[in-house]
Amino acid sequence: MTQTINYMVLPVAAVVLPAIIGFAIFFTGRNKKLREFLSLIAALLSLFFVATLYFVLMQGNTDICFPICLGQDFTLCFRADWLGMFFAGITSFLWLVSVPYSLKYMEIKSSDSEGRFFGFFTLSAVSAIGVTMAGNMLTLFIFYELLTVSTYPLVIHTETPAAVRAAKKYLIYLLIGEILILFAVLSTPGFGEPRAFSKIGVMFPGIGPKMLLFIFFSYIVGFGIKAAIFPFSNWLPTVSVAPTPVTGLLHAVAVVNVGVYGIMRVILNVFGVELTRSMGVGVVLIFISSATIIYGSLMALSQDNLKKRLAFSTVDYVSYSILGVSLLNPAAFVGALLLLVNHAFLKLSLFFCAGAIDIQTEKTEVSELSGVGCKLPFVSTCFAIGSLGLIGVPLTLGFVGKWYLWRGPLETNQPGVIGVLIAGAILCAFYLLYVVYVLFFGQSKVSLNCDGKLSWLICLPIGIGVAGGAIFGVFPKLLLPLINPIISCYFGG
Repeated sequence: MTQTINYMVLPVAAVVLPAIIGFAIFFTGRNKKLREFLSLIAALLSLFFVATLYFVLMQGNTDICFPICLGQDFTLCFRADWLGMFFAGITSFLWLVSVPYSLKYMEIKSSDSEGRFFGFFTLSAVSAIGVTMAGNMLTLFIFYELLTVSTYPLVIHTETPAAVRAAKKYLIYLLIGEILILFAVLSTPGFGEPRAFSKIGVMFPGIGPKMLLFIFFSYIVGFGIKAAIFPFSNWLPTVSVAPTPVTGLLHAVAVVNVGVYGIMRVILNVFGVELTRSMGVGVVLIFISSATIIYGSLMALSQDNLKKRLAFSTVDYVSYSILGVSLLNPAAFVGALLLLVNHAFLKLSLFFCAGAIDIQTEKTEVSELSGVGCKLPFVSTCFAIGSLGLIGVPLTLGFVGKWYLWRGPLETNQPGVIGVLIAGAILCAFYLLYVVYVLFFGQSKVSLNCDGKLSWLICLPIGIGVAGGAIFGVFPKLLLPLINPIISCYFGG
């Protein structure tokens, strides 16, 4: 009995203990070493609890739930299941990878508010973990809201006019989305039940088809704004003015992934695959995600600023995962999850490469980076490898993920989707390989700051991101034990 109770405590401990440390960081003052120590400990604790929960799930313990009753029909519920843990694993691991880079980057940039920065950085990652540990829509919404509140100070951190404008747009877009989600949550029967996410599909008694569609698309648009779907994606490139660790956090670790996670929970748990299919909304979701892929790719092609080009690349790439779940096909859903892992690892690395180039050259425009590959070979090589992985060349996880994703429209006879996937891959190759060409084959026009050597705290996270994408590309079966239980749960096989 004691052992069972300990398992039940793990999901809440994975959120509460790192959050306590996050609040403690605000009070470190000028004690830099203590701040660095607490930032690392919070990330390590989160990863430890997530890894432990994976072990518990693998032992067959599926009812890992810690409910906190707030009143009649209102329960704050922390729960671990395979879908939530998949996202929690990505978030907790890449959070830990991000911490050393963030510590060194902010030191180089001479920030006067590092305590505030790392306090909110930690709380942002904790909020994302809280979303994945939610056992019902009430808990998910609370942490979803906390994620917006905790990332806003990071976006506005530099307090420049551009940062203020970006933070304002960020807040307006996300608050509109959260109002829609709140309406949908309150319209969902059992939104505050202790184990709501243990069910597949919710009964909507007395709700007509039109109202049901309105609730569904309130959820999709609400979560889709954070996932940067078209036409609500312009906030994401705008916030690229934030420090590079923040853009990495927004694009690869927390915010965008949480939007995708919310859409998956709505389709798989709130409505269920069968009801979603019977409502006929799949074609609308396919159209939205396909439009976002093309829009993001075309906008990425037109950006000279490297971080904005990568930001629109996120708009493009994350929609592959939304497309995968929208096809309501198990093979396509496997592709969606694989591409989510691929994007998280490689996009974090590419943003960190952009930050490293900025540190050494003070250049941010692609047209200014001619010949940087010869002067920063490690960073530029990692950028090239990461780009190939996102494009999806063979022996990369991007290739494996897109292979599974292609099976969805092939099995459901949707040639238009195949056309979108082909166009997306071609455009992705153009907007990423052009940067690689400029880095390695452009005539050298830049000089390096200092001695041209980057700290290992900058290089190691870049290398880990690229290595993760490469290892999973060569050995994709490493991810299947984490994905197969999700497919069995929602698609029955």
